[in-house]
Amino acid sequence: MKQNPGKPLRFSDGRRLSLAACVIALTQALSACGAGDVAVVQVDPPLVSTLSDTVISIYGNGFELAYQPLTNATFGDFRVFAGDTELLNPTWIDTTKLEATVPAGVVPLACYAVTVRMEHRDNDATLDNALCVTPD
Repeated sequence: MKQNPGKPLRFSDGRRLSLAACVIALTQALSACGAGDVAVVQVDPPLVSTLSDTVISIYGNGFELAYQPLTNATFGDFRVFAGDTELLNPTWIDTTKLEATVPAGVVPLACYAVTVRMEHRDNDATLDNALCVTPD
């Protein structure tokens, strides 16, 4: 492969490799790196009141950020649910911990599955009966 400044890369047989093709291939390869299984293993606290907003910690593994090589930036698009209720302000702490706010008014007297949805990796993880809500 030869490289001339300002010109597309050329293989010895004359084929060209565009910058766009390089970026797509690199992005796909980097996205696959570290893309192991995602799991939710614990929620703390596991018991919250329906009367007020409560910040919870979600522990697990595989909470990976995505990497954008063109801007040298990392990003993550995480959504967290308790049953069908989307939790507020999901925040990435590290690859094993997220935080989110359970909004006041969630139906009490029930235990909910907690699901972490990683939109940037098209991947979900759920822990059944992980969060219980009390009326007081």
